[in-house]
Amino acid sequence: MAETEWTPEALSGRYEEIKSCIPQQLEAYARFLREAAPEDLRRWQQIAQDLKLELNLENGRIKYKKEFKPLELPVDICYIRHGKTQGNTEPRVFQGQVDYANNQLTQQGQQQAAAAATKLEAMAAAKEFIPDLLLSSPLLRAVHTAQPFVDANPKPLFRVLPELAEMAFGEWDNRKARNTF
Repeated sequence: MAETEWTPEALSGRYEEIKSCIPQQLEAYARFLREAAPEDLRRWQQIAQDLKLELNLENGRIKYKKEFKPLELPVDICYIRHGKTQGNTEPRVFQGQVDYANNQLTQQGQQQAAAAATKLEAMAAAKEFIPDLLLSSPLLRAVHTAQPFVDANPKPLFRVLPELAEMAFGEWDNRKARNTF
């Protein structure tokens, strides 16, 4: 199949196509609710209530209640997304849990990783944020994003956790988004 030129018009058409799927998604959600056990629905509502969230089962939306208070953590967390890959460039692919060549950092992604390391080093030097622990997904695009900082700063512990891997898309892993609809 020939590559599609992703002009603004082509992207607009793609987004319209996706938008046209919304009624089917809503029907699938309605079917899910019809088939759900009543005790499950009550349990989900109770969980949301306990968290000070409002769960609208009619449309699946979740929002904060007025009395919601963010959880205060005794730690600071800094999240850094992996750098650019061929897979997250138009035409996008569902990268999922695969580590093929097109899922690795591009030259721009490597530059982004180096820039992130420089920014973290500056934050640490200014005592704005001093990492004690660095965690990474086992996917190489994530490990290679963390590596410049790890190489320059051996003090923080660096651990790779399988639980941090991107969600698996099953048959959609590494497929172009435009070929899945």
